[in-house]
Amino acid sequence: MDLPPDQKRKIGAVAVRACLVAVAAFVIYTLLPSHTVVIPDVTTPLGLQPRTTELTVERAVRARDAIIKGDYAAARTIVTTELAHSKIENWRFHPFRDFISNVSDVHDPHYGEHVDAWVKSDTTGTLSLLVRAQYKYDMAWAARGINYNRQTNSSDLNTFDFYLRQANADIDSVLAKDNANPYNYMLKLRILQGSGFSSDLETAFQNTISKYPFYYSPYSIVLATMQPKWGGSVPTMMNFVDTYAGKAPATSPLKMLYVELYGHLLSLSSEACSNRSLNEDGMNDCVSVEMQKLTTRDLEAEVSGALQLYKTSDKYQYDLELSRHLQSMIRTSGAAPYAGAILQLAAHAADSDTQLIEDKASHPNDYMIDSLVGLSWAVQKDYPAAIKKNEEALRDIGSAVFPNEEAKDLAYAALFEGLAGDYDKLHQHVKEIAYERAAVSYGGPSAYEHLICYAYVQLQHYQEAADACTPFISGPDEIESRFWRAAAYYNMHQSDEAAVDLKVITDSENAQFRMTALINLSVYYADKHDFRAMVDLFNAHPYAFDKSSQKKIDLAAVYNNRCYAYMQLGQLHEALDDCTASLKYGSLPDAYHKQQELITRLRADPKL
Repeated sequence: MDLPPDQKRKIGAVAVRACLVAVAAFVIYTLLPSHTVVIPDVTTPLGLQPRTTELTVERAVRARDAIIKGDYAAARTIVTTELAHSKIENWRFHPFRDFISNVSDVHDPHYGEHVDAWVKSDTTGTLSLLVRAQYKYDMAWAARGINYNRQTNSSDLNTFDFYLRQANADIDSVLAKDNANPYNYMLKLRILQGSGFSSDLETAFQNTISKYPFYYSPYSIVLATMQPKWGGSVPTMMNFVDTYAGKAPATSPLKMLYVELYGHLLSLSSEACSNRSLNEDGMNDCVSVEMQKLTTRDLEAEVSGALQLYKTSDKYQYDLELSRHLQSMIRTSGAAPYAGAILQLAAHAADSDTQLIEDKASHPNDYMIDSLVGLSWAVQKDYPAAIKKNEEALRDIGSAVFPNEEAKDLAYAALFEGLAGDYDKLHQHVKEIAYERAAVSYGGPSAYEHLICYAYVQLQHYQEAADACTPFISGPDEIESRFWRAAAYYNMHQSDEAAVDLKVITDSENAQFRMTALINLSVYYADKHDFRAMVDLFNAHPYAFDKSSQKKIDLAAVYNNRCYAYMQLGQLHEALDDCTASLKYGSLPDAYHKQQELITRLRADPKL
């Protein structure tokens, strides 16, 4: 998630305030509040009982822990049991897909060694190889991030390719021995997808559907990879969907490919308009023009037909898949008129409505429609309206049918998560904590657990923030939790403890937080007058100076801060080079002042 605006203010170190810059950093408060924060229970009014079921993600964590402990027999049993209970549903292979994607730990630097040891000891099976292939795939994307190639530094791209090659070798070994697990084929496609549209991907796809013709995920992967930005083309995408969805029966889940295609076209249109500095109305108009360029067909008819699957499919599975596509459309810049039209069609198909105030004289809405309408209000920054619709979804969820208790728990958790985000935008952090706690309680570990400790930081309750962050350090959002715990420690003047967390972040593959952590860690070393450590810190992390992936203001800050460290070490030429470089990327007064001082000193003493 992006750092909130009030976390992007500049701070200076206590002893070197005029010489250093830290951006996107921690706000330092001088007064701590004395009042106690009371967090309400938002589940009791809904009549919810504490969760008693073990979630898929929790079974994945058990498998991960067994691997780390070297208990490979237990790990094999857990993975085997999960696979035995999985099946191809309308749009997914469940629950194995969700399970295996949560077994990897990309933050633990030793996890790969544990998996390697399991593979080495497992001379006959393929499950250990599959787990390692998944881990290598996850590591590839953790290293690369989700930005475009032009926004990603070359070192991260090289690491990405390295891990993908290793993942590909492992999954090929798995497929040579085991063709009875549909997920093996999907992971092969995912790995190849990382290199764009290719003949290898096409061959792997044909091999997959020859064995599993009704497995939707492979079709979805290939369609996404056929986008022009990955080496395909719009006509190729259209032909692909017509070939497989157009010829399928009206009740086939493959019809959903038309909804997916529509979403991709909206995304491509939005990207074509993104660099034109347009306001909201301008973006809407631009996307409309681009959509007309991409296709002359009336795709809305095919999309409307696909949405009729609500009447013939498992409604729970349908809601999950529809939500995946509509969430993407709703969030696409400039696509609001199109996304709104599709949402209205979906609501009509589900015998629901998109009104802000439901007609309670009729039956309840489909809760997923409520949630999607809420998201559309949130995207428009009308958070009170978004909250209203999500609260309606919480009421309407009682009328929905779920396949098991876990599915119902996860549905509640998703709505709680949405409400936590809405209250965050309104700076109502007590309610944000309440709903995020509920989301974690019913949904287990997630990528947003850190919102609890983040909200405590915003409330200036730093000890509570640190205490809230600590349990999540071993979870999927370790880096975010460490970041906000470091912020809490700094505000409690526990800079040594903060530095421990910052060091972990700077050494991580998390491109979103590591630059901020690096700059703040450099300020920590400056406070300690350990200028050699400060220089070594920057030199050990070349991503800090990669102009293709870093913001100009951050580049200006790192060069400025290293300039200061070089000055303190007496390396004046290196310092001058860095201050000059800083001024190429920003106009920091500190850098200009130091540059002039360095020039004067070097001219005064040619021996320097």
